[in-house]
Amino acid sequence: MKRSRFWLSAWFAAVLIGCFSFQWGINTAQAQTAVDPFTVAARDCLTQPSLDACDRAIAINSEDPIPWYGKFAIHEAAGEIEAAQDAFVKYDLATDYHRVLLVLSQQLREHLFFKNLLADENQPAALSQEIANTQTAANNTGLSAEQRQAAQVQLERLNNVRRIYDELKADPQKLTQSRQEAIAAMIDVREKFAEAIASDTP
Repeated sequence: MKRSRFWLSAWFAAVLIGCFSFQWGINTAQAQTAVDPFTVAARDCLTQPSLDACDRAIAINSEDPIPWYGKFAIHEAAGEIEAAQDAFVKYDLATDYHRVLLVLSQQLREHLFFKNLLADENQPAALSQEIANTQTAANNTGLSAEQRQAAQVQLERLNNVRRIYDELKADPQKLTQSRQEAIAAMIDVREKFAEAIASDTP
């Protein structure tokens, strides 16, 4: 049961990783400011503000939305509407690109989770026991309403895991197919993003 809880917790916790990754990236970038040309240029782009700094940052990494936003803000403040709109389109493209990659990365995490779940013959029984225990907690009137609600939410998640597990157990090819589709989507998104962003990259 402990192993089952580990994998289930790891899967649900993976969703939270993306939330902390951005702040971690900011902290890391701040620590590397003295040696990271992109961070220096992006900082100057936003704080100076400086179009030259924005263009330098974009030349280093056109995938990062920060300098595109800085460029938009500078043009908007100067009343250069067309240039501002164009920069904002690129900012939007960059943020959407990373958002889609996050979703696809989560799909690959789920693939690994279910791959490990299917590989361990003890997991189905452990999962069933976990569902039974959570069901008991959800119906336990001795618990507070908040605790029962939390148990009910967890129960829905566990039942969803069980449903997907049963589907994949019946047709293991679906697991391979889901991974291939996620990888193909990553490549497709990358190619389309590169084509779109290159149309106005200095």
